[in-house]
Amino acid sequence: MKEIISCSAPGKVILFGEHAVVYGFPAIALAINKRARVSITEGDDELKTLFTPDLFPKKRFDLTNEHDAPTQLKAIFFLLKKMNMVDNLSNGQQILIKSQIPPSAGLGSSAAVSVSLAMLGTKISNKKLTLEEINKIAFQAEKIQHGTPSGIDNFISTFGGGVYYLKKSLERIDISKISFKIVIINTKVTRNTKDLVLAVKKRYEKNKEYTKEILNEIKTITEQAKTAIEKGMTEKIGELMNQNQVALDKLGVGHKKITETVNILRSEGAIGAKLTGAGGGGCVLGIFSSKQEASIAVKRAEDEGFEAFITEPSKIGARENEL
Repeated sequence: MKEIISCSAPGKVILFGEHAVVYGFPAIALAINKRARVSITEGDDELKTLFTPDLFPKKRFDLTNEHDAPTQLKAIFFLLKKMNMVDNLSNGQQILIKSQIPPSAGLGSSAAVSVSLAMLGTKISNKKLTLEEINKIAFQAEKIQHGTPSGIDNFISTFGGGVYYLKKSLERIDISKISFKIVIINTKVTRNTKDLVLAVKKRYEKNKEYTKEILNEIKTITEQAKTAIEKGMTEKIGELMNQNQVALDKLGVGHKKITETVNILRSEGAIGAKLTGAGGGGCVLGIFSSKQEASIAVKRAEDEGFEAFITEPSKIGARENEL
C-alpha cells in the first residue's frame, strides 16, 4: 500500500504523581519515542475506507457509512467528520492507522492516534490549524473515548517533551538535559482505572490524615522530580521514582506482579522503577543509563513471561512524516 501522506504523534508515560493528581497535586508525564502513525494510502478498490490492523486486522470500514463503525472507532469517526476528511479523500483512498504503542496500557495510544488524525486532517483540507487547535480537537475525541480525561495524553502527543500537570493547568518541562533509556514491562494484569481511583477515595474517607500524609509525600516527590528533570539529574530522578513507588504501595494501588516486575528492573540495574498509570496491574517502568543494560532487563522480563520493550523520552510531538 503506497502512502500518499502520513502524520504521527508520540505516546507517553506518567513518571510521577499518579492518584495524587486527583486531589489537586501535581503529576509529571513524558513523551516517548513510540508513535502512532496515520496515513492516507492507495486502496484496493474504489471505496473510501478505514483500516486499523492493530484492532481489526481482517476488516476495512466504509468511511461513507459511520453507522458501520464499532464503538472502539467512535472517536476516530468523530475526528473524520470534524475535519471533513472523507470529502477530501479521492475514491479508492484509504486511511491507515498503525501504532507502536500498546493499547489499553496507560501509554496514551488513543490520544496519539487522535492527534495524528487531526493533524492529517489539517494537511489535506483548507483548515490550517495551529498545534494548540489540534490539541483541543484531539481532546474532544479523547472525551468520546474516555469520558473525563485529564488532557495530559493529547497535550503530550501534540507537543512532545515533558509536562507538569497541576489542577488542570499544563506546564511544559524542558527535558533536553535528561538522557536515559526507559524499559516498560506490561504485567498483563488487567485493571480498571475508575475502580482504583474509587478505592483510594474510600481509603481517603476512612483515614483522611494518613492518606493525606501519603498524598503530600507524592506531591513533594513530584515537585523535586520537576527540578531534577530540568537539571538532568538522572540518579535523583531514579531515587524519587523508588520513593514514589513506596508511597503508591501505601496508597493500596500496588499488586504482586507490580512488585515482581519492579524487582526485575532494579535487579538488572534500573536507576529507578515504579508503576506508571493507575496501578493494580498495567505497566511498570524503569530507567537505565545504557541501552545494553536496558536490553538485558527486557530479556529477563520476557524470560519470566512478561511483555517488555525499550523506549526513551522524546522532544518530538505531532508531525508530518517524510515518506
